[in-house]
Amino acid sequence: MSEYLVTVKDASTLDEFYADMEFRGYTRTIRRPTSRSTGYELTDEQVEEVKRDSRVLDIELRDPPNVVTKLLGAVNYEPYPILGDFTKTSVTTSSESDQRQWGHVSHAGTTAQRSYGNIPGTVDYTTWNSGTVNERVDIFSNGKHVDIVICDSPIGPDHAEWISDETGVSRFVEYDWYAEHNAQVIGGLDSDGLSSPGSNYTYANATALGAEAYHGTHVMSTAGGRHYGWAKEANLYNINLFPTAVSGQTQMSTELMYDYIRAFHRNKPINPVTGFKNPTIVNCSYSSGYDLSETYPSGVQSNNIYGIYHKGEYYDDGVTAYDGNAGTTPVGMKGVISTWGSTELRRIFGIYGYDFPYYSTSNGADVEDCIADGVVICKAQGNDDSPRSGDHHKSAGNLYSNDLNMRENVAWLDNGWALRYCRVENPYAPGVICVGALTTIVNYTSSNPQPPYGSIPVSFSNRGIDTHVWAAGTIVTGTYPPGSGGVQDTKPGYGAQDFFKSISGTSMASPQVCGVLACYATGRERFNSADAKRYIEETSNRTEMFADNWAKNYPSTTRKTHPITISADPTNLTVLGQDRRSNLYYLTTGSIRVEALDTINFTLPTTEAHKFRLVKGSSYGLTNTDIDNSSQFPHQIIASESIAASQIEYVTAGTYSWTCPAGVTSVCVVCVGGGGGSNNGGGPGNDYSQGGGGGLGWKNNISVTPGQSYTVVVGAAGQFGHPSGTDGGDSYFIDVTTVKGGGGLVAGTGGSKVGDGGGIGGSSGGIGQPNMSGGGGGAGGYSGKGGNGASPGNNNTGGAGSGGGGGGGGASSNGTSGGGGGVGIYGQGTNGTAGLNGTGGGGGSGGNDGRYSVGSGSQPTDPGQFGGGADRQGNGGGGAVRIIWGANRSFPSTNTANQTVAAGTMSWTPTIDDVGNYWLTCGCSLLPNHDGVANAHTNRNQVQIIVEPPACWDDQMNAGGSSKYLLQAKNTRPTAGMMGEWCHDKGYRWGLGRAGYYLDHRGDIKNRELVTDYGGGEFIWPRQNTLNRGVPSSAYYSTTITHPDGSDFKAYGHANDSEGNLYVVGSIHVAQTTPGTGIDGVIYKLDQAGNVVKSVQYNPSTNSNTCNFNGVVVDDDDYIYVHATSSVVIKFNTELVEQWQTQTLHGNGYGNISQDNIDNGGSIMQSASSIIIAGNGYSGHHVHTVNKSDGQATASTYGSASSTMFYGANVTGGQMYFCGRHNAGHPSDYFWAIAGYNGTSSSYQFYNVGTNAVARCIAKDTTNNRTYIAGDMGGKATIMRFDSYNTNTTGQGSVWWKESTSTQDIMDIALDRDHNPVFVNGGNVTKIDPNGNVLWTKSTGGGIANKIRIDSDNNMWITCNNSSSSTINVIKAPASGVGLTTGTNLTLTTRSYQHQDYGQITTGFAPGSANGMNIWGNISSNAAGGFFSNFTPTENNSALGAPGEKGYIASGESVYAYPGSYQWICPVGVYQVSVVCVGGGGAGSGDGHSSTGGAGGGGGLGYKNAIDVTPGQTYTVQVGNVAAGASGNDGGSSYFINLSTVSGYGGAGDEGATGGSGGSWQGDGGGSGGKGGNAGVGSYEAGGGGAGGYGGQGGDGGFGNGSTHPDSTAIADRQGDDGTNGGGGGGGYGGGYTGGGVGLYGRGKNGRGGAYQPPEGVPFGSGEAGSAQTGSSYGGGGSGAGAAGGTGAVRIMWGPNRSFPTNAAKLT
Repeated sequence: MSEYLVTVKDASTLDEFYADMEFRGYTRTIRRPTSRSTGYELTDEQVEEVKRDSRVLDIELRDPPNVVTKLLGAVNYEPYPILGDFTKTSVTTSSESDQRQWGHVSHAGTTAQRSYGNIPGTVDYTTWNSGTVNERVDIFSNGKHVDIVICDSPIGPDHAEWISDETGVSRFVEYDWYAEHNAQVIGGLDSDGLSSPGSNYTYANATALGAEAYHGTHVMSTAGGRHYGWAKEANLYNINLFPTAVSGQTQMSTELMYDYIRAFHRNKPINPVTGFKNPTIVNCSYSSGYDLSETYPSGVQSNNIYGIYHKGEYYDDGVTAYDGNAGTTPVGMKGVISTWGSTELRRIFGIYGYDFPYYSTSNGADVEDCIADGVVICKAQGNDDSPRSGDHHKSAGNLYSNDLNMRENVAWLDNGWALRYCRVENPYAPGVICVGALTTIVNYTSSNPQPPYGSIPVSFSNRGIDTHVWAAGTIVTGTYPPGSGGVQDTKPGYGAQDFFKSISGTSMASPQVCGVLACYATGRERFNSADAKRYIEETSNRTEMFADNWAKNYPSTTRKTHPITISADPTNLTVLGQDRRSNLYYLTTGSIRVEALDTINFTLPTTEAHKFRLVKGSSYGLTNTDIDNSSQFPHQIIASESIAASQIEYVTAGTYSWTCPAGVTSVCVVCVGGGGGSNNGGGPGNDYSQGGGGGLGWKNNISVTPGQSYTVVVGAAGQFGHPSGTDGGDSYFIDVTTVKGGGGLVAGTGGSKVGDGGGIGGSSGGIGQPNMSGGGGGAGGYSGKGGNGASPGNNNTGGAGSGGGGGGGGASSNGTSGGGGGVGIYGQGTNGTAGLNGTGGGGGSGGNDGRYSVGSGSQPTDPGQFGGGADRQGNGGGGAVRIIWGANRSFPSTNTANQTVAAGTMSWTPTIDDVGNYWLTCGCSLLPNHDGVANAHTNRNQVQIIVEPPACWDDQMNAGGSSKYLLQAKNTRPTAGMMGEWCHDKGYRWGLGRAGYYLDHRGDIKNRELVTDYGGGEFIWPRQNTLNRGVPSSAYYSTTITHPDGSDFKAYGHANDSEGNLYVVGSIHVAQTTPGTGIDGVIYKLDQAGNVVKSVQYNPSTNSNTCNFNGVVVDDDDYIYVHATSSVVIKFNTELVEQWQTQTLHGNGYGNISQDNIDNGGSIMQSASSIIIAGNGYSGHHVHTVNKSDGQATASTYGSASSTMFYGANVTGGQMYFCGRHNAGHPSDYFWAIAGYNGTSSSYQFYNVGTNAVARCIAKDTTNNRTYIAGDMGGKATIMRFDSYNTNTTGQGSVWWKESTSTQDIMDIALDRDHNPVFVNGGNVTKIDPNGNVLWTKSTGGGIANKIRIDSDNNMWITCNNSSSSTINVIKAPASGVGLTTGTNLTLTTRSYQHQDYGQITTGFAPGSANGMNIWGNISSNAAGGFFSNFTPTENNSALGAPGEKGYIASGESVYAYPGSYQWICPVGVYQVSVVCVGGGGAGSGDGHSSTGGAGGGGGLGYKNAIDVTPGQTYTVQVGNVAAGASGNDGGSSYFINLSTVSGYGGAGDEGATGGSGGSWQGDGGGSGGKGGNAGVGSYEAGGGGAGGYGGQGGDGGFGNGSTHPDSTAIADRQGDDGTNGGGGGGGYGGGYTGGGVGLYGRGKNGRGGAYQPPEGVPFGSGEAGSAQTGSSYGGGGSGAGAAGGTGAVRIMWGPNRSFPTNAAKLT
């Protein structure tokens, strides 16, 4: 038997589950009422039995082995040089105390500040990667009124870093978690007899804690420290999670921590300054993990892993077939783990070492519920250099993440464990904000896009889909405790317990985000995880993050390319190149490792043909096999050697042998025959003849064999001869039948052609006389013949070539003769032109033009190469052969130009499906004797290629990996409304596009998820009304609404949406004209101030019909549902636009809810997915259920007692309770009857007087098991309480009965926060205690109240009707009753109850198939048939002016004490403020000589009361600067809104020897600053003027000659004047003392003037004496010796009975 945590799906089932488990005899070890997880002792068999319970989500060991909670440790770097104030350097000395942590500059600064030190246009690694810079950043808020909880190591409360700059008091709250919340969290003893964790939670100081506190202290200082942190005014809390030996320090378990945080958040008081509860932000820089160091002391190795499931793929060890069940046959496992070492496991999967993440369902449920309560949680992502996945969505009941479900990645170990190595560890639930860490290195100047531009994640930070935002996490400087290796902090006010140090880790990044969110949450009425996530999405910098996992040595955003060279010798294949693992230097063993999506480029041997192929599967043991024959070699061929592309040409006559290169199996060949020669026959007239052109033939795809020799013949050119020449020779490849270009003939035809294409040569021109010679024929073309030579004669023209052939030669009368044009061998080109007047024909396709002769023997040009026929005394052009090979090359013109591709290359890019083992195999090695090819590499015939999964899981953050969000704190509050994100009509959410919503209710907690059309989706962060909303005084109102066209206006029900708007429903008896005589339903929408913003009227389908709107509810998505007469339900959106309307019917209609007896709006309630309506109808009472989504009816129940009528109803804890009257068996007597609806439930009766009795309202206190019923009994207002109904005793279980002399029925009753009943009758509202004693009675102002609700914030909402009137009244007031006028006190007296048992009446609700319901037919839904019209009512709205929740009006203040311009946002409920402004002191010159030693004047003070302001509006605050010492400049003026509203002007600087005048003021009152003293003769300087007072001037400064008067030398006058009306005293002379300052908290004693002896003055109240060093408080003038005066200041305060100058004390 072991102890387990059993987590249920729905918190509402816990009580039932507890009871069932107890009945079954299971021992409960820990009961946590706020948690869904409960401890039980169970056997293995019992675990399996309980798992089958449909209510159970999961069962886990409460204390699983090897699980530890650990701080996310630090990674420190070596020191860097010091350059400035914001440091990226590890601090080492106390002189660096003033330095700030660099996260402020990175996240609140500009791009220029983040990229400080760049050199434009270069990859500059001297950018701000180390050292310090002196910069300024502005933070938009300070975290005031926000609660930060640091869940970490213990933290000492006594560090100076926790002190508020505004109040001077520590913000660290030593909160007693146990004393405050044990009752809610533990709830008593469990069945195992163990008690709560302790009675009190206590804290030890920093010195006692020492090094145990280093981690949490540093984290808290980053989030909320006043020097190192962001939220410098936030309230700071600590929960210590770790064991400690220090006495007085408590440790809390992570199992209970979130229960206490939820109780803390839920039970906070309302902050009187803001009017709502403080937001709660939690930082968790810790995690839970498995520590497997005992099992695997050297870390998990590949031989410890049987199998891995990663991103949907299985991988095994190649030995043990394993997929999680021993002995099973895996599907898709690749057999590659055995080839991996620890480097590959870490790089590919993030598996290394012996620490692994631990996630538990129970802890996740606690975190999820905490977020659903409104708590914001930030979490450090961890320092394991690994992927983390947690975000998920549901589809078909299963959970899926958006990163190929990496959260389900698992490694099966040889110790029997299944380790989910990528899952985000505890604490985690959707909604947690996970933070990754940035390194100090930035690169903003890279001209090369790889690596990308911006800030860089540090290598140790975990990544993945759950890294939502990145923040500074390395070398972050923060507070440290004593005894932990820090540096003593010597800032003013810091003590022996204060140290500081620079450390690194995601633990340091998470509090950066926590602090920024706390600043943003300041002053927000609602702030939950959805708001925090939206802020991050809205404000984060998305353009300055490295998109690549640069720090992990993957510098490219694309995959790697690996050049691999293979060489062969007689014994080995040798590998040279670079793979994913290392450089490969001439390796003869081992394998090549790449990742899917990489590219491998092989360079293979070219000296011989090895027939390399890349195959899937090994070829070892195979012989006598042709690698390309699939029947002989069945393995899959993945890639083959590329065909080398090249060519060779032969242009000299002769016979050649061409050897086919390796890898070449097909060639294309062109052949051109030689042109025919000419002759001089010596016949009559000395006759001459010319040659015919050579033919051209080409052929493609001639099969050849690498290494084989083939014949090439090039035909010779025909020669000139006397008496006879020679013909041109034939050119061919292999033989004359394969491809040939024939030679041209002397005095004859052109040559022939053989092949796929070509052209014959042109014929010669014929025999002619010496002066009348013809022309030679042109060479044949690629698709046409050569041109014929011109016939002998005078200036005859030859023929043009065709198909790219040569032109024929021309002829002339002067003895010249043109030869035929040649042809090129590089593919078809232009046709050769015809020869003119004895010139040669033009060359075709790039061939030479034909030559021509002049007279006898002259040869000015070469013959027409190739193949041109000879002129009359010349030779023909020579023949040629050209062979080409390579992919996509062919004649006549496809890629026939020269190109060369190296032989023996091969390229392959494997996909994710190609993960596994491959071999680069030589095909010749499969055949005997290497198939005759040399270099047989007999020792190594193949090279193994291992394709691994893509390891760089974060290569591209914007493609499914981590977010690219760089934390950015806006310098101003974001303006986007936070509620606008819930746009249900459009379904848009953070740019995810249109989608539907998936709803999963868990009591009052809801998770929302997006489900896209294709089944994927993204989690929508939980949205709920957090507990921040309070009761600002301005929210209370009384509104009278008048219908414009009708009478007898009645209100029945009302409800609120999440924005605080109110929806009131009722009915109106309409006038004849609009549109008939019937009664119409109406609904009004009122805003938070009680103004009517929308109104809609519902007209039933028949004008004379009656349609009351009886009740209304609003769901969590702010949809409004109204119950109307005759079983009608209507759904609206917040703009009161109808979504659907439905009417539930039963066959002939007898099952309808036809009577509207329930007047207090309680006839409608809702569940997670349904709307339930109730009322009276035929033969009894009815309850119908319809779907929220479409209005379709789903269920009906029926109360069978026809004589029971219900008049009131209420909903408590998801249960509907009814009350009314019953007269069965006693027609003249009536009984009070009650019933509870839950499908089947009994009804009960109470009988007292007998006549005129009706119970109209009911309220149930489920906490204390009390039920209150009220109404009328015997004509008197009556109320009673019972705790347990009992028919067998007098009183039937009733505790008391009370009655009043009032004859007006009690119409409705509600319970306040303290469980006191509050009821309405007539025009009164009365509160009683649980014993029936009247606490107070208030008046509604005249209306007859019919309904009251009290919400979770203790607001009362009341509607009142006025008899036969067209008006109703709507009231919102605090449940304290303050703000309502006192009514006629209602007296309740005890009523004697005489038990007259008539037996329990049978009025139980029955399902629709029983008690006659089947007689009426099945339930159905139909359109109700009504229509809507808008109308405009008149209204009279007035604020109640009620105080706040506990009887006070909110008071508060804001103090601005540092120079600068600010924006003050008026808090909720504040309409008037009082302000005091003090100007900055002027400066003296600081010389000491009579001409320049004058002093500065004091700043003026002005105050103004009752300044009108508007809640939520922004107002300007200007704080004047103090002039720098010895500058002689004026001080700056301070003001609120503008100078003319209220201001204190700055004091003037000196004018050489003359002191500056004091500053003036504007407002209701105040005083000018004192004048600075004049310089005197000698070395004594003048004193500064004092700051102005609350009704008088500040004291003038002492003169430099020793007196305030030029002619006085009295010692008594050697001082400044005293201030008046609380003003500062003037500074004394003789060393040049500054003027006294003034305080901001109202008029006090006058400041004393500074005397020469002693130099220090004594402060009095708000005025203070001058000082020789610096001005005290605010506004003092600077001295003539150069000391600076006091800065300006502004204080804004509000609240009752607070005003300047006297009622202005600091709030306590």
